[in-house]
Amino acid sequence: ELLKQSFYMEDREKRVGLWLYAIFRERSYPIITHLSSAIRFLKTLKQKVKTLFYLPPLNLQTSKTIILINGLSARQGGGQTYLSNLLHFLPKRDDVHVIVLAPESLDIPTNHPNIEKMTIPQETANPFFRAFWENWTLPQILQKLQVDILFCPGGTLSAAPKDCKTVVTFQNMLPFLPQERRRYPQGYIRYRLWLLRFLQGRSFQKADLLIFISQYAKIVIDQAIPERKGKSVVVPHGLGDQFRASIMSQKNFFKIPLPPFEKKGELQEKIFLGHCSNPSDNTSHANDQLFASLPQEYVLYVSIIDVYKAQIEVVRAWQIYQQHMDISRQGQEKLVFVGPNYPPYLEKVKNTIASLNLEEEVIIFGNVPYDELPGLYQQAKINIFASSCENCPNILLEALGAGKPVFSSNYPPMPEFGEDAVEYFDPYDPQSLANLLLKYADAASLRESLGQKALRQSHKFQWEQTAQKTWNALFELI
Repeated sequence: ELLKQSFYMEDREKRVGLWLYAIFRERSYPIITHLSSAIRFLKTLKQKVKTLFYLPPLNLQTSKTIILINGLSARQGGGQTYLSNLLHFLPKRDDVHVIVLAPESLDIPTNHPNIEKMTIPQETANPFFRAFWENWTLPQILQKLQVDILFCPGGTLSAAPKDCKTVVTFQNMLPFLPQERRRYPQGYIRYRLWLLRFLQGRSFQKADLLIFISQYAKIVIDQAIPERKGKSVVVPHGLGDQFRASIMSQKNFFKIPLPPFEKKGELQEKIFLGHCSNPSDNTSHANDQLFASLPQEYVLYVSIIDVYKAQIEVVRAWQIYQQHMDISRQGQEKLVFVGPNYPPYLEKVKNTIASLNLEEEVIIFGNVPYDELPGLYQQAKINIFASSCENCPNILLEALGAGKPVFSSNYPPMPEFGEDAVEYFDPYDPQSLANLLLKYADAASLRESLGQKALRQSHKFQWEQTAQKTWNALFELI
């Protein structure tokens, strides 16, 4: 517009001046805009860093033994379940005081006289800021409170004063198995796993107590890191009573009855191939639709869709099973996947389903609320778990409690937890899983027998026992 105006000016100097002004404005405006954005970003960053240096009021005066739990990494799933159950079964001792650093979402007993929750900066939700806070501000808190034991259940030790005992739980097996890490392409995830291997390995060497959650985990770390400072103990996870079939039947956990399966072709229009694979879809209305769309008979696999979970091989096994089943029964049962996903692998799973013409036989859900999982397990005809990399397989324990037959990967540590109450298969050999499906599909008595064995096996895993063994191991450091 300025250039157009200049054409009507008779004064040459004014016309040139207007041109120069237009050029300067055009060139400088993006610079000014980016500069102002950079200034706002720096101001925000300054405020966040200032917050990370903030020390909360520290006026605890006590002669009790102080245990501080760094649960900042327990933001979802198994990490929160583990820490929440440990705190709910904390013994009431007059000589112990427990301080918990954890997200607001963590369920902490409010009426326990020995537990105190410390407010922490919200910025610690960011992994970068959390690492800074744990290694700069947290040591000052430990020193001023004269903390006796620092417990890091997430797997990585924070910095601590020399006179403070340290405890760490080994939770994530993936960084310590190179063959499993190599399933991911070169990039961020493999680099992150390598970094975790380094950080957690160093934590295990320095810790006064290392808690393993399976015998298999101890074997792996004994080979990878044989020289460690402290002692170790094996304490498997427990299983919440809400996952046991006898408890579920009393409390009616599965609130939404399963209707007959809809006409062929209608289901996938609603939920096929990850329509609800985004965790943000977990609204009450969305899940009502999901459960209402479940087929009357289904084989269930609950787990994240990821490279070491072998969903592609499970789909191939389902194709073999469909080819050999009685024609009159084809289409009655569906294969159902439940859980979040690693997008690149999810795309491969979708392509496999499409290439095998199983679009109407395989259903992919996304995340569902944790409280709905017991009902899903219990209503399934068979529960499958095909993972090749686990530490303590919580999903396998949950499936055992449903009282339905469980087909599990034969990779360790699954046999350690399932024992003879589970049928095992090679997760990367589709034929082995297909053979089990063919054996049990029409054998109601076999399914009933295996389901009862699974339920009995689940009673070996109690959170109260897990918590008692864990706290006793910590108290021995006092």
